[in-house]
Amino acid sequence: VNVMSLAKDAKDELLRKYEAMRDAYRRYAGPTTEWAREQRAKGKADAPPEWLTQLAPPPGLPHEINDYLRGALAHLLQRNAEARAAWEALLARPKDQRQKRSTWAAFMLARSYDVEDAARAATWYARVRELAKEGFADALGLASASLGAEARVKLRRGEWAAAIELYVQHHKSGDPSASASVRFAVRRAFAA
Repeated sequence: VNVMSLAKDAKDELLRKYEAMRDAYRRYAGPTTEWAREQRAKGKADAPPEWLTQLAPPPGLPHEINDYLRGALAHLLQRNAEARAAWEALLARPKDQRQKRSTWAAFMLARSYDVEDAARAATWYARVRELAKEGFADALGLASASLGAEARVKLRRGEWAAAIELYVQHHKSGDPSASASVRFAVRRAFAA
C-alpha cells in the first residue's frame, strides 16, 4: 500500500482511523500493562473488554504498520502465537518494506518470550540492536532499551557477568536509569 499515492482526504481519513485505533489500544494497554504481565506470569488472565477484541488496523495502512499493529493487538489479547506470527511476517518482508517497524517487531518478540523463554528473549533483544545498526528506524530508542531488558533476562538467569556488561553498555548508551541497574546487578552478583 502506497499511502503517498492517496488523495489528501483519503490520507486524512486513514490517519484518523489509525489514531482512533491506537487511542483505543492505549486506553486498555496503558494502565494495565504491568498488571497484565503479572497476571500472565501467574497463569491468570482476565478476559479483555469486548470492545478491545473488535479492534483491528484500518485497511489501507502500509503492510509493515498493519503487521506490527496486528501483533500488538494480539499480544495485548494474550494471543502470543498470533502476535509472534504477525511480527515475524513483518520481519520476513524485504528490507525496503519494513524500515519503520522492524526494531519494534523484534523488541516485542523479545518481550513476548521474556518470561516464557529467557534464551529466546535475549536473542531477540540482541536482534533489536543489530537491526538498528543495519539502519532500521529506532525512533523509540529500543536498541538502548533492549540492553537493559536483556540484562534483566540475564540477571534472572544468574548470568551475573553478562548482566553487568549489558547494564554498563546500557549506561554508556545514555540511559540515566542504567547506573542504578549496574549497582543493583553488582550487589546481586556479590550476594549470590
